[in-house]
Amino acid sequence: MRQTLHMNRFCVAATVIAVTWIAACGLSTEGTGVDVDGDATAPTRDAAPTSAIDSAPPIDAVSPTPPTGLLFYYPFDGDTKDHSGNAHDLTNSGATLVADRFGTANAAYFFDGNKNYMVAPNAGLPVGTVERTMTMWINMADQHAQWSIVQFGTGDCTGGEFALGYQGSTSFWSGCNDAKSGMTFSTGTWTFVAVVFTPPTSLKIWTNTAVKSVTVGTKLNTGAGQLFVGAETTQNDVNGFRNHYKGAVDSLRIYDHALTDAEIQTVYALP
Repeated sequence: MRQTLHMNRFCVAATVIAVTWIAACGLSTEGTGVDVDGDATAPTRDAAPTSAIDSAPPIDAVSPTPPTGLLFYYPFDGDTKDHSGNAHDLTNSGATLVADRFGTANAAYFFDGNKNYMVAPNAGLPVGTVERTMTMWINMADQHAQWSIVQFGTGDCTGGEFALGYQGSTSFWSGCNDAKSGMTFSTGTWTFVAVVFTPPTSLKIWTNTAVKSVTVGTKLNTGAGQLFVGAETTQNDVNGFRNHYKGAVDSLRIYDHALTDAEIQTVYALP
């Protein structure tokens, strides 16, 4: 059943890509139910980043092979173990197991928005100015403004954080060098989000199969800090939380390089 759902997810992703390609060629997409206008804007915070909507890769560019370079991988299938082979297991503080996007019981974790979080040591996380990618599936129970659902690094207002959050739309946070994508989604819905960093200032923020290219105002320089899931901290410390996430998280992945558009589409289709 899980394999069938995986194939269905891949087919859905391929259909969206094909429709986007058709629209780019000036053909009609009427009746497809897919928005290919690409008219989202990119609100900004302090660094005033610039941005542009990108086209999804052609359907034949989607790789059937999962990307290499996986540093951290949490499928959350009943536990918080790292399945990348690098043994970066998370320590859970209160988050509870729930069904994942396929309806499989005990295959994702729910955070209560109050005090739940997870943490892993900083060993092996990308630091400094090196390229990297972070992807995950989330199901938000509410959309209160928060810069971090998942983060690592340290140093607010220094460009030393690296996080995905939601500030009215899928957002990137590095500490006063941030960007909002303008891409929104509904609560109670499983949504794929990702951020791809190419040094020194280029980002791609993904929401499902839509992508926004962003150039931040100052180069990122991620500090050495722990990995946090479900809570936002400026001090890289469990005693320094300033916000908590309410909702579920599944299939969290961190890669050691900037994934291509085709590789992101492949990750989107993975179970």
